[in-house]
Amino acid sequence: YLAYRDLPQILDTYCKGKKALDYGCGPGYSTELLNTWGFDVVGVDISRHMITQSRKNHPQLKFEHVGINQLPYDDKLFDLVLSIFVLFDIPSMDLLIKYAREAQRVLKPDGIFIAVTGSEYFHKHNWLTAINDIEKNRNLKSGEAYSVKVTDVDITFHDFYYSDSDYTKALEQGGLNKIATFHPLGKKEDNIDWLTEWKLPPYVTYVCSPSK
Repeated sequence: YLAYRDLPQILDTYCKGKKALDYGCGPGYSTELLNTWGFDVVGVDISRHMITQSRKNHPQLKFEHVGINQLPYDDKLFDLVLSIFVLFDIPSMDLLIKYAREAQRVLKPDGIFIAVTGSEYFHKHNWLTAINDIEKNRNLKSGEAYSVKVTDVDITFHDFYYSDSDYTKALEQGGLNKIATFHPLGKKEDNIDWLTEWKLPPYVTYVCSPSK
């Protein structure tokens, strides 16, 4: 919920057009949200299974299977490239840079790249629906893998921790300049019994523009 709650306001503030790419769409949830918010959107993923599932979930939308950091689109095509829970699935700085570079390539000069990923706090704490091995993760170095159990769906994910400075470096080397950073916290009006989320953000949202 926190990953998506503030996106409509962020999009209204920073995005100037409605042609969007959901870069790493998974089962299509974020693609459907963009469609609901009035975007002309296509979702892409490197997993054929995810593309099959997204087409089942949202048959009215367009989804395409793509190679790793190989988007089948012309340069300067999209007003928005959205990346939800993708950056912490990428296993190296080199691939992070290539991912950012491909996003930058397909963005219009006044386009916007928005990424939501795990914050620097995510792996060190437990959250309302996510449990970490805090002691094991305490001394993680940037680029190292860790596991987190999502309790509401009983699934264990294997992610990679990157520091904020390394995310920034990868985005910049990929041709994207951070223009805003958001750290969503729980609010009373969410009507959710948050735990750690009241004081620390599990996620971070980066808003970037392509380098001139």
